[in-house]
Amino acid sequence: MMEILTDEKIVLSCLLHPETPQTVSEETRLSAFIVRDIINNLHHHRYIKATNSPLKNLSMFDADAFLNTKFQLTAKGIQALQTP
Repeated sequence: MMEILTDEKIVLSCLLHPETPQTVSEETRLSAFIVRDIINNLHHHRYIKATNSPLKNLSMFDADAFLNTKFQLTAKGIQALQTP
């Protein structure tokens, strides 16, 4: 299980509705590289899902496809966000 830290909670809170990584980076003011890493980890641990992605596996990195993918919280992500 992944430990949800402050930056992860900030990113999770931006993903109540489907958002692209660029939008999350702008809203959180975190570096695009940090947001990408956090999104990859959250997606891997199933805290978020890709809502419009042709990507089956985010580890096969295609920068254009990743940047155009919208991510949204799953039930597990909502639960993590509500945990103090």
